[in-house]
Amino acid sequence: MELDVNIREFPVGLGVLRFDPADPNLFARFEQLPRRLSELEAGAELSDLLRLDRQLKELLGWVLGPGNDLDAVTGGVSLLAADSRGDTLLSAFLQVLEPVLLAGAEEFARRERAKHDTL
Repeated sequence: MELDVNIREFPVGLGVLRFDPADPNLFARFEQLPRRLSELEAGAELSDLLRLDRQLKELLGWVLGPGNDLDAVTGGVSLLAADSRGDTLLSAFLQVLEPVLLAGAEEFARRERAKHDTL
């Protein structure tokens, strides 16, 4: 049996992320991200930057789902490193990701409304 899971590919940095932007579970995890990031950053110390980067990448991997390698996307560069504008890679990544997920949530809502309208 084949499942149509609507996985799309997004070239990002040096790699490709694969996820369904209209997956309501993905959006729910993304909404939890600010709280989870705050918890990670609250317990971090400068000496733990390697651990924090690993945890941030694991957290983003949890949001996006299995099979997304954030080390491949960043080329192993820390999410805490600055990009060419002076933002952290984490901040730049979230700025790019948010509109994709918002559009996906809207797409999911449209599909749900269309299902109910045909009933």
